[in-house]
Amino acid sequence: MADIHQINLIPPEILEERMNRLRIRKWSILITCQVICFCLLGIFFYGYLRRLESRANMLRRSSREIKEGESRLVLAYENVRDLAQKRESLLGMVHNQRLTPVLLSLAEAMDPKTRLVGLWVERGKAIDRESTGGGGVTHNYYILKLSGISRSYQSLSNFLLHLQQNKSFQQIRLIKSDMDEKDRSLVGFEIALTYREIEQT
Repeated sequence: MADIHQINLIPPEILEERMNRLRIRKWSILITCQVICFCLLGIFFYGYLRRLESRANMLRRSSREIKEGESRLVLAYENVRDLAQKRESLLGMVHNQRLTPVLLSLAEAMDPKTRLVGLWVERGKAIDRESTGGGGVTHNYYILKLSGISRSYQSLSNFLLHLQQNKSFQQIRLIKSDMDEKDRSLVGFEIALTYREIEQT
């Protein structure tokens, strides 16, 4: 069979133009696919970031709720601790009946515009061998440290004067007095003194 030779009568310029259009079409399809892929990836990551942001907001809300709960627990613990300390102080005063005269004397010396916020008491004892009677006299000493608030320096001076007028109180010493930082009309103070109780032996 004789060889058949095909003769292409299309001009080279048209062939080259067809090839260029074919290449452009292929590249257009490829670029379009890439753009679609990037859009899909962008949508996916956008949704993923939104979910992360929502989860972060939930975690922040949970963190705030936990901190608020911790603050409430700390406040409740402090209230319970204060109540327990006050209860122990009251029980100690009830069990130690000898403190009753001390507290009564303090109450008598209190100025209406003065309020105690803290009371620290330590008990001591000494025997005066030189007293008349041979057996000596046992002195019970209560060392007191008071902290409180007065409406003015004049009210504080009245309180100190009343303490001095009570012969059971000795060695009265004003440790400090200064204006309250929150309310400049108030005067905070600390006083140290001893209360002497005489008991015959």
